[in-house]
Amino acid sequence: RLLLIFLTLASAVVPSLAMKSLPAQDVWAVLPLVNTNVIQGGRWAYPDEDGADIVRTRVKISDLALLPPPLLVEEGFEISRVGNDIKLPEPSDFQTSSPGVPWGEQPRPLKWFADQFSWRIDPIPVKSRPMRVDKEHNLITLSCSGELLRGATSEGGAKTGNARWPPTFNVHVDQDLSGSPLTTYSSLLPVLFQNTPLTLYNIWIALNDEQVRPLALRDRRYVKDGDLAAWQEETFDIPSDRFVATNSSLGGWYYKSEMKRGDAFVFLTGETPHTSFGRPEAGDGIRYSVELRCVGFLFPKGNYVAAFLTAIWVVTSC
Repeated sequence: RLLLIFLTLASAVVPSLAMKSLPAQDVWAVLPLVNTNVIQGGRWAYPDEDGADIVRTRVKISDLALLPPPLLVEEGFEISRVGNDIKLPEPSDFQTSSPGVPWGEQPRPLKWFADQFSWRIDPIPVKSRPMRVDKEHNLITLSCSGELLRGATSEGGAKTGNARWPPTFNVHVDQDLSGSPLTTYSSLLPVLFQNTPLTLYNIWIALNDEQVRPLALRDRRYVKDGDLAAWQEETFDIPSDRFVATNSSLGGWYYKSEMKRGDAFVFLTGETPHTSFGRPEAGDGIRYSVELRCVGFLFPKGNYVAAFLTAIWVVTSC
């Protein structure tokens, strides 16, 4: 009987040891930012991520748990939560992998995920294309795709399972909305991004409760000239124009403590600098997450009708 009691207590204690609960608090972290001295004509021309190009800069990252919630239309990001109608993948979907199959050829258990994703929104058929309207988040979503499954440890990516895509370590903006690969698809896209409410946005969703390497995002209103430098890299063998943050990017950094499974960040793909950062006090677990990229229309509060009519015009004309 004593052994049974001991095992029962142990089973209750072990999970709490494995999953550290951290208090809500502002933190200081060291971010790898590009030295402004190596920027030429606004571009990081010859990247050396392991050398003098990178300045490890200590910045304050404020905890959103202690602040009023940010808004996508203002700060460039906000916190949300996946609706109950969305089925999140189970751990077995991303913690296992087919033996002997290279990572690049692994099955993608979340391939169906974007098709079912929704912010409690209603489909409106326009020319047989689904449009999803969400007044709460000031969004008219056309589609989401490109799910990316990440497994983050304190030292990098997970070594096993399907979630071996590592967390991001450099500080960057995901996409230059006037560059490649968007211009490869259509030369009209940059014009639409610049002159209509059309935009790209990311949805980052926590798949477990681990606090290892949380996501940090910068309020776009703090970004000034010289804070970002143009940069191109190949992603999945496709040239991608994006931006990196320089060591003048001080102030306006935020994270959310105690992100739980199903909690989400929504942020602007072409405007919001972001990265993961180390928290030694979070322990040695694995944080699992999935990221989607969506295209839609972001309208200021109060301008819903005008934005909706613009959305219909763009969708039916293109």
